[in-house]
Amino acid sequence: LIAPITKQTIKDFKRCKKYVWHKFNTPELILEDEKNFFIPDYLLELFDLTNYIKQIHGIGYETENKENLELLTQETLNAAKTQTIIYNPAVSFNGLYAKANLIKRSRNSKFDLICSGKSVKVKRRYINDMAFTKFVFESAGILIKHAYVYTINKRFIKNGKINADELLVKNNITERVNEIYNKIKRQIDEILTLINQKEPPEISFAAKCLSYNICQLKDKCWEKLPDRNVFLLTGSDRWDIGNELINKNLYDLKDIPEDFPLNEKQKIQFDCELSGREHVDKTKISEFISTLKYPLYFLDFEATANMIIPVYDNTSSFQQIPYQFSLHIMENNKSKEKHYYFINPDQNDPRKRFIDKLIELLGDTGSIV
Repeated sequence: LIAPITKQTIKDFKRCKKYVWHKFNTPELILEDEKNFFIPDYLLELFDLTNYIKQIHGIGYETENKENLELLTQETLNAAKTQTIIYNPAVSFNGLYAKANLIKRSRNSKFDLICSGKSVKVKRRYINDMAFTKFVFESAGILIKHAYVYTINKRFIKNGKINADELLVKNNITERVNEIYNKIKRQIDEILTLINQKEPPEISFAAKCLSYNICQLKDKCWEKLPDRNVFLLTGSDRWDIGNELINKNLYDLKDIPEDFPLNEKQKIQFDCELSGREHVDKTKISEFISTLKYPLYFLDFEATANMIIPVYDNTSSFQQIPYQFSLHIMENNKSKEKHYYFINPDQNDPRKRFIDKLIELLGDTGSIV
């Protein structure tokens, strides 16, 4: 294999088998992940639970060979012979690769497998990931007794220094991991069979092509589709409709038969496509405008990302904190807009200053748009 099969491969396999085939057979078509842009260290720390897990489990052996999979595997296997706690263990075995936050010696020469989940509940993907990791570790000779995943305590409120035992919840998922252990083994066999095929499988177009980050193969898979293709239809059923039309060799929006069943919004869209004219519901627009009262406040604001580690006292994990706004005020239909803004000037809690400034600018009457 050009690259090892990882838990991400399992996820990709469920999402799109064609993508997995190309990833291993024509990797030059798979572009480098464009998400790897620079993020300051102080922000990365707000999403990293490693130090808090160490706070709970204490001193242990930390692997060092982060770049070389062969050396890292050997280091992990050697450490498993003598060490009680191993942080960042990783194993590459027979084309498979898996890593964990830590393994901790249990009984009968077995280890507890411990990972972190960045949510308040145990998600299905955590179970799948842990089952895959357990399979790879055990295949390499590191036997697993229990599987645990740490999740975020949804009731935790920061008040001073964060205590890891209060921030995190330890979940025993051993039974659920064991239930799907054989399923993961079958999926690995299916992936190997897929990779060894001479040609990529044919797949249907779906929302997965565009969800999250647009698939790097989209341009290749969609190269036969016109710019104004049938997947531009509005509505949650557009993928079913689109694939049905493509199976009839109908690719362009204008190719849709007039008697083809479409909902009201799709019919409007189809009519606009044929006529080349815009659809403007002046009645609805007028009804909305009639509800507005001067002065008009055009408000836009930004808030922090869903940070796992709370930064400010009296806040919780994933709580969004507003830190800047832009406000345009129009006193009447003849006046020019006046622009005001607020940007948090430092890294202190911005909430009170944010709301005080907003209250100062907003009047007692008018409409916020």
